[in-house]
Amino acid sequence: MSILKHPFSHFLRKSGEVLDQVEMMDVHLNRRDGSDVMLVKTSREKSIRESLNMSVMTLATLARVSALRPKLLDAFVEALPWTSWLNGKDRGLFFEDFIKTAQSCHAVGQYEALEKLLMQWKRSAEISNNPKLVTILNAPRGKELAVTLKRPK
Repeated sequence: MSILKHPFSHFLRKSGEVLDQVEMMDVHLNRRDGSDVMLVKTSREKSIRESLNMSVMTLATLARVSALRPKLLDAFVEALPWTSWLNGKDRGLFFEDFIKTAQSCHAVGQYEALEKLLMQWKRSAEISNNPKLVTILNAPRGKELAVTLKRPK
């Protein structure tokens, strides 16, 4: 589905026209003085959220079948190629974190935590893939022998 974009001032001047457009597609309103706003029909938004929840529930159910877990982790690498930079243990932790966070997000109707989780793990993968950066981060620092990096939660 395409997304139509308008300045917020256009919505203020021609709200009826914009609301007619929302019947057919989502409308992104650009604001100069704050965060942008999306106008979406409730039924369309509900279907997106329910589809996401069904996908997460299916993934969580499949993840509990130990014989399928390696294949699911391979599928995650295909869908999110940067996860190949995580070692096997961390890839498994990311997979579990992703499922739990997605389920929690659906439960409260807020998805920012899932975006944050993805960005944190992606940064961890980027660090893992850069040997020079790993060396710098693990270099001796005065009396300390190394900097211990905590994985995101």
